[in-house]
Amino acid sequence: MGLPLLAVLVAILAVEPQYGIVDDATLLGYAHVTAADFPGEWANRVWSDVSSWGMVRPFYWALAYAEYSAGAESPIAFYIVNWAATGAVLAFAGFAIARAFRVPRDRLARRSLVVRQGHGAAAKLSVRIGRCAPMSRGYRRGEVAGCMDAEP
Repeated sequence: MGLPLLAVLVAILAVEPQYGIVDDATLLGYAHVTAADFPGEWANRVWSDVSSWGMVRPFYWALAYAEYSAGAESPIAFYIVNWAATGAVLAFAGFAIARAFRVPRDRLARRSLVVRQGHGAAAKLSVRIGRCAPMSRGYRRGEVAGCMDAEP
């Protein structure tokens, strides 16, 4: 996850993005709400979504306020805050999924994981750090398998 996130950060800094998404104007206006008025404004926006669109998205408005407040003066600041929030959410999701599937901690530290794709014994994509040999058994398309240490 580190290298792709680093590549995105380099792209943000190299391209110097601008605002231009349809919601940017609305959300930039929302960013000028004072911190004291934020709870009431947040509640109004969440309720408006529920009553008009049938959507419940409380985190959207909180994250939008944080990101657009940071980036009110500079789109680059906005994109960097968005980059950090995205990285944090991806890391949290990865650890939560690993915990839900009871992946041993030593497997997370070595990042030894094999993903087999295709039909039967088709192509495999290996992401390995250290010495790791794939476990031997058949896998269906897109199934994820662990690794066992290779013999020296």
